[in-house]
Amino acid sequence: MNAPLRKSRPYIFWGQTQSLCETCLDLVPTKIQILGNEVWYEKRCKQHGVQSTLVSTDAAYWRLCKDFIKPGDRPLQFQQRTEFGCPYDCGLCADHEQHSCLALIEITEHCNLTCPVCFADSSPARTKFTPLVKVERMLDALVASEGEPDLVQISGGEPTLHPDFFEILDAVRARPIRHVMINTNGLRIAREKDFVARIAENKRGLEVYLQIDSLQRDALINLRGADLRKIRQQALENLEHYGVSTTLVATIKRGVNDAEIGDIVRHALTWTCVRGVTLQPVQDAGRNEDFDKNTDRIMLSEIRKRVIETGVFGDKDMIPLPCNPESISIGYGLRNGEKVLPLTSLLQAGAARRRDAQHDQPGEISGAAGEIRRSVLAVLGAAEHQRAGLRTLVLPAELRGAARALLRERLPRHHRAVSRSLQFLRRQRQAQLHPFRNGAGGNHSIRHLQSVLPQRKDRRHPRRARRADLSRGKAGRGGTTMSDTPPPVLPPVPTPVEPRSGCLTAFMVISGVILLLPGLCALLFGGASVIDGGKIDSDIAPLVFLGLVVGIGGVVLIWAAIRGRKAPAHPGTQP
Repeated sequence: MNAPLRKSRPYIFWGQTQSLCETCLDLVPTKIQILGNEVWYEKRCKQHGVQSTLVSTDAAYWRLCKDFIKPGDRPLQFQQRTEFGCPYDCGLCADHEQHSCLALIEITEHCNLTCPVCFADSSPARTKFTPLVKVERMLDALVASEGEPDLVQISGGEPTLHPDFFEILDAVRARPIRHVMINTNGLRIAREKDFVARIAENKRGLEVYLQIDSLQRDALINLRGADLRKIRQQALENLEHYGVSTTLVATIKRGVNDAEIGDIVRHALTWTCVRGVTLQPVQDAGRNEDFDKNTDRIMLSEIRKRVIETGVFGDKDMIPLPCNPESISIGYGLRNGEKVLPLTSLLQAGAARRRDAQHDQPGEISGAAGEIRRSVLAVLGAAEHQRAGLRTLVLPAELRGAARALLRERLPRHHRAVSRSLQFLRRQRQAQLHPFRNGAGGNHSIRHLQSVLPQRKDRRHPRRARRADLSRGKAGRGGTTMSDTPPPVLPPVPTPVEPRSGCLTAFMVISGVILLLPGLCALLFGGASVIDGGKIDSDIAPLVFLGLVVGIGGVVLIWAAIRGRKAPAHPGTQP
């Protein structure tokens, strides 16, 4: 037969969704197409025709993002009714699929820069400042919705220029908000050291979200309209001096500063105050001068690839964030000076190794493996919805040499457990890194990644103690085997003592007071007799002696009641 052959389409039709027309912003039907290693949205607007938009340059990673989707957290209270449907209802309506992971509060439109790229379209010409009373109402509405909000970002404009800036900061602190972030261009932080000192007065749970963008003059002129290299340097020096937690944030624009991603990450590692780096693709919103979507846009997948190329993180270390997997890629690591030990891949590797060993229990994990397991799960708690095997993490065998030495140095320390998860991360379409925390100083673990089991000499694990004793015996006797050494004798477990009831204690005190009365009478009569005759009358001497004995018994009974009430519940422990 000479029938013509059918031809396959050049793409894989993955499904259909809705998106916005790039011209009129109407909601339009959209095809999801995978073309080679790229993912495209093909939109069809009745008025403006067909538009094709690239959304990812890594189809495999884009598919992986679907595996990280978790159920959304509902807010405690919605702030808006559903009237027009997403995305036209402003605020958290009942159709919204997430709570406020990050609440951004813009307190001013005023700014001391006129950046060519500014999603808020701020400038010195705009002079509106949000009143403190209104900011407090906004914070109250947030608390009503969240209970204990994870993160509030104070933004603008340039928020540090607000005349009530510190009052606003105090208002945030007065509410049950776990973390506050100051989004700033750094000019005031660089120029006013006293201003940084005041921020540092209450720096616990506070972070400066410092704009950096580039280390090169031309790129800064393109993005910020000014050469801000000295400003950035001075700002970091002031933040370093006062030990204020800092995240460096860069807006990435293709052909302008995308080649500097590795340099920015390495530059961040030279500052002990820097805890992380945020890299967000430029978006066509607000003021975006001379922007061409065909040449200037850069995908999240491309930024992720550039981060991997730095060598600080590998492909398995940069994972989707479950609450918004297609828009945020994140990697965590343990920092020691300028070296970083990635941890995210260890979590996944341990989970994979344990999936086929269902009989193993979490209690069998000990040492550094247990420390990392508990710490990473405290950080990436949201991922537990997707990865049942995360409960039994074991370090992979590849963790040896310098990495193992680093773990030995860093993990056996006393730190506070962190209960919050990673739901407080940035606005959409950005790559988030949090590898950094200074290895020096008293507080030396990375933020949001802290060990939860203190290592104490008086709490030795019996198996570890046995292995240590065997090692010492082998070194002293030249090769003692396990069967040659008797098991260590453990001290007997103390038997709990029932605490005395309050009624019994009260009865003992009252009885003691009653017995004390004859003693007091004996002292009075005996003393009066001595004063009158120089000695105790022989007729009352037996009664005085008996009264003193009874009174002493009352004192002993009262002392025993009070002492017994304060006594420890277990013998041998300190009260």
